[in-house]
Amino acid sequence: MSHRARELSPGPLSLLEIALLGPLAALVVLWVVPSAVGLEWQCLGTSGVERVPGDTYLDAVVVLGTFGWLLVMVGAIYAQIADSRRVAVLLPLAWFGVFVAGSVIAALSIGAQICPS
Repeated sequence: MSHRARELSPGPLSLLEIALLGPLAALVVLWVVPSAVGLEWQCLGTSGVERVPGDTYLDAVVVLGTFGWLLVMVGAIYAQIADSRRVAVLLPLAWFGVFVAGSVIAALSIGAQICPS
């Protein structure tokens, strides 16, 4: 068996990256980052649900994460069709890094937001 036959082709590798990095990014930006910063959302007050800055963080992360993930999937498929192996492999990794770094910057700029009692 030659060396080329043993290495993983970019198609399954980028699919594996997309399948693993999407849920990992969601876990990091929806649980780890807010917990580390002290960011809370969907607070219940005396008059019902109160809107806090953490709600804006949650909304932005969910929308940008979903659309970014879909664009990365389309880009990786297009890169495989165009036979650009390096782009197909690096695109999901770059998206993960930018998305997590952006969420950390956003959470730090909002700061600790504890639900009012």
